[in-house]
Amino acid sequence: MRRNTSFAIVEGARQQGLNLKALFSVGYGADLYQAGPGAAQAAQGAYFTVSYEPVEMATPATQHLQNALKTYAGVTGDPSLNEYIGYAAVDGFVTGLKAAGPHPTRVSLIDAMLGIRHYDAAGLFGSHSIGFAMDQRGQVAGADNCVWLVQFVGSTFHLVSGADPICGSNIPGQTVSGN
Repeated sequence: MRRNTSFAIVEGARQQGLNLKALFSVGYGADLYQAGPGAAQAAQGAYFTVSYEPVEMATPATQHLQNALKTYAGVTGDPSLNEYIGYAAVDGFVTGLKAAGPHPTRVSLIDAMLGIRHYDAAGLFGSHSIGFAMDQRGQVAGADNCVWLVQFVGSTFHLVSGADPICGSNIPGQTVSGN
């Protein structure tokens, strides 16, 4: 569901007298700011999950992300989800190249990537990690099944106390189907 549609549903519910405590997995940061004032109004009080440390944490990793985006792309303010993903993807690729040695080949890069079992997305996963090994794929939703929560109030996002991050665990014998 597109973020503007999600915000419209919340706004429609409010117009009917329902005060939903909305939780969105998309729309954090620049994604909301670029959606316009109507989306910002509809998102008032809504909570957002973030798969990376939110920039509001002001950690060394988030500051490095913001500095890199400003320096190389002219981006200021909160990054979009695509900017987070792009930054982490480039860092992951560089991590793989370094692990592949001084003269990497396609095969050595793939082998090196498959050997990475604790990747922290340039620190944006905090103390959590993901792995690229085949046996680690599809086991978690985010780094160690963790997400951070922020709430949109006024014109800014705010960290949710005690949700820095929230981590879950897999339930043995349970699967989730995409069908």
